[in-house]
Amino acid sequence: MARDGDGPNPEAVLEEAQRRSRGKLRLFLGMAPGVGKTYAMLTEAHQRRKSGKDCLIGWVDTHSRPDTMRLLKGLEILPRKRMRRGAVWTEELDVDEILRRRPSVVVVDEMPHTNPPGSRHARRWQDIEEILDMGIDVWSALNIQHLESLNGVVARVTGVEVSETVPDRVFDEADEVRLIDLPPDDLIARLNAGKIYLPQVIERARANYFRRSNLIALRELALRFMASRMESQIRSERLLSTRQAVEDTSYGALLVLEYPSLEAVREMSRLARALSSPWHVVWMESALSIPSDSPRVTEVLKFAESLGAETDKLAGDYAAEIGQYAREHNLSLVAVLTASTWQTNARARALKKGSPELNLIFLAAQGSVRGSLAQRLLAMVSDFNLSTSGWWQAAASVGVLCLLLYPLRNAMEPTNHAMIYLLAVLFCGVRYGSGPAALAAMLAVVAFDFTVVEPWLSFSVANAQYFITFLVMLLVGLVAGQLVARRQKLAQAANKREHQTRQLYEASRAFSRALSVDEALKVLSGTLNGQASAESEFWLPDWPDDSEDDEPRKKDAEHVEFSRAEAVLKGADPAVIRWCFDHRQAAGRGTHTLASSNYWYVPMEAGGDILAVVVISFRAPQAAEDPVTRNLAEALIALGAQTLQRIDAAQDARQALIAMEGERLRHTLIQSLSHDLRTPVTMLRMSAEGLLARLSKGDLAAARTDAGKLLESTERMERLVINLLEMARLQTGGIKLSKSWIPADELFGMAIAEMGERLKDYRVDIKIADDCPLLYGDEVLLLRVMTNLLDNAAKYCPKGSVITMAARRRGDRVAASVSDNGPGLPAGNSQRLFDPFRRGRRENAVSGVGLGLAICRTIARAHDAEIIAGDSPAGGAAFTLMLPLVPVPEMDDEEKVLAQHEDDAEALPKAPDGKAEAASPDAAADSLNSQPNKA
Repeated sequence: MARDGDGPNPEAVLEEAQRRSRGKLRLFLGMAPGVGKTYAMLTEAHQRRKSGKDCLIGWVDTHSRPDTMRLLKGLEILPRKRMRRGAVWTEELDVDEILRRRPSVVVVDEMPHTNPPGSRHARRWQDIEEILDMGIDVWSALNIQHLESLNGVVARVTGVEVSETVPDRVFDEADEVRLIDLPPDDLIARLNAGKIYLPQVIERARANYFRRSNLIALRELALRFMASRMESQIRSERLLSTRQAVEDTSYGALLVLEYPSLEAVREMSRLARALSSPWHVVWMESALSIPSDSPRVTEVLKFAESLGAETDKLAGDYAAEIGQYAREHNLSLVAVLTASTWQTNARARALKKGSPELNLIFLAAQGSVRGSLAQRLLAMVSDFNLSTSGWWQAAASVGVLCLLLYPLRNAMEPTNHAMIYLLAVLFCGVRYGSGPAALAAMLAVVAFDFTVVEPWLSFSVANAQYFITFLVMLLVGLVAGQLVARRQKLAQAANKREHQTRQLYEASRAFSRALSVDEALKVLSGTLNGQASAESEFWLPDWPDDSEDDEPRKKDAEHVEFSRAEAVLKGADPAVIRWCFDHRQAAGRGTHTLASSNYWYVPMEAGGDILAVVVISFRAPQAAEDPVTRNLAEALIALGAQTLQRIDAAQDARQALIAMEGERLRHTLIQSLSHDLRTPVTMLRMSAEGLLARLSKGDLAAARTDAGKLLESTERMERLVINLLEMARLQTGGIKLSKSWIPADELFGMAIAEMGERLKDYRVDIKIADDCPLLYGDEVLLLRVMTNLLDNAAKYCPKGSVITMAARRRGDRVAASVSDNGPGLPAGNSQRLFDPFRRGRRENAVSGVGLGLAICRTIARAHDAEIIAGDSPAGGAAFTLMLPLVPVPEMDDEEKVLAQHEDDAEALPKAPDGKAEAASPDAAADSLNSQPNKA
């Protein structure tokens, strides 16, 4: 993608940053064994040790070479890990001990080595990658013939096929590669001197691998790869440069396979390396695809992925599908592997006609393309329907025609009979496919010969030309059936892709409706079960409480525990789950890590975080190896990870909103307290000064007046403090209900008595209906509701107003209300008056912080009740508490009621004398002081 202006390529900068977070890999590359790779590596290890730097020998094979054995002296060598495999003890690299010790540099020789069965990784280069991922530098050695893309080339040049290989990307991603070069003649001299192999194998090595021509070719390959690496480094530096005159252009390469070929993949890998371009490998389904090729196709695609390619399977019109795929992935170079010259020409014409912008290259076929004639015939009949459907219809149709046409053998020409039989064959081919069509063709030939060709009712043929008729009828049946088979296969492939697209769409819709982590995991489990035929469970990381930020999380990653969700599988290995979490890579079945496991472990990653590890068990064993099924499962897991990230972001947004609201409430509280404390404190100071002055003068009457003002200001401050403490207690969960049945008149009377002098300038009326049931609730808390409502009415009503307290039954509720004939409620949503610090329209003239009604609503909710603000019939405001109606138990339930009261009493805090305390303002203050500050 083109960029405007100067500056480094952002993608290149990101890749460079990710690369620097890993350990550094230094490779010692040689053209053949014995050039001195291990010797050079150990020599540098000694130099590093002399300079006081850490260097650990993880694994070195001396091959009984004296010089190498001497170099190991004085170096710290890691003991090898011994493992029992049946009756045999084996040794392998102790990766866990290296990760535990975390040396700055570890030397691991023999990178292509194959680990013993049952090891964590199949190959040693995978062990090295795990060590690098943990930030530890690694030095290792590699011969050029062990590079995967050169495997076939080396086999053709030397006649020796190497089984232990390393993906080319390991070489490409190495931070430093040192070529240990030695002229072929000098290497042969070392071989003859016994410095490479033991004497008993020298002659065989000199006659095969160590021929001078072989060594020259291998040396050329090593030098060529080093030159290619130099060009890649120059290109990378140019991308990171702040000034680029011209943007580099490169080809995206696509390899199209119609039969499985590992050598074609290797050839394409070398071509992509030479072009420094991304590359893809696709398998193109065709009507002649051999069913037995399916495992090989899976193997080839996995092999291409190991070399760094992206893979896929296509079906449909050849030119249209290839052209569309190339355009979607921005691939301009298409390599085609064909079986014959005529097929090459046909593919070239089709691609040039449909996608003239593509650059085409054709790879030469290696060996037998389609195999034997038996395999060709197997491909043709692979779609035969071996069930009864179609076969008996074909036989029946030919039989019916035979019975109908036999009486007409003299009335119709044999040619017309042949056309009718041919029509039946064509119908069977179109309707039922290749198998029934072939059967119908053979039966039609037999029937035609038996009933039409003279002599009748005999299989002998008087005219040899009829053999041409027989052959045409048979070929028409086979061709028609094959065309139908091709059409059906293409339709099935298209339907399968459409079904997968629809599945992803439906899964996306289901994920969009998930509002919690549990819901998202249930959706993912259901979609994996229904769409990928796989059972799954999820392991979620539980971070320490102090690891909310990114940096602490990175430091505490090794202390993370995992909780199991949707537990449906048995035997999931927590160690593998930990490995997936630490390395952010899939493991288990179908991977190169712990491939012997029964399950597939996949990390759910989004936004740079591992949100969970999914453990998957496919019901069909072959599904675990099928790239299409695995790609579908990975796509579903990616959707699930995005959903978890969205839910996490929504929770963070809610927390931020709560924090903002808390900040607003704190700001409002400070403003309210500064306003409402100023007046009583000023009055306290003035009243105290006046009281002292009056007492000094002996004016007792004036002193009493000042004392009354002093008491009134004190009461106002007391109410303010009580409301603050009560709200804090209710919001911190310190509320315990001690419910009992309370008469309404008794509750109203206690509220009026508690208000005392506060109501002396008002008239309070009590109206209780005759059928009003008892109120059921916590007496102390309900009293707090009534006193707050009375205090609210006294605040906003002028002196002389009438305050009415009423109680009556409303359906399955008991309504207790406080109303007045004052100024009424402010315009707008009256229910917002119950929000903390929310006040009426006359707030400037009335003291208070707006907590009284908020406390009332909190107490009401604790009783499963509601409190409603409305207009009073007298023209003022009315606040109604709607308590649930709880019938008073009968006398035979007295013991049950007493037991309930005893349980409630035990739930309350005990006083020093052992009696239960009621919830009072003082108790609220003690409860608040005993709890941590949660403001």
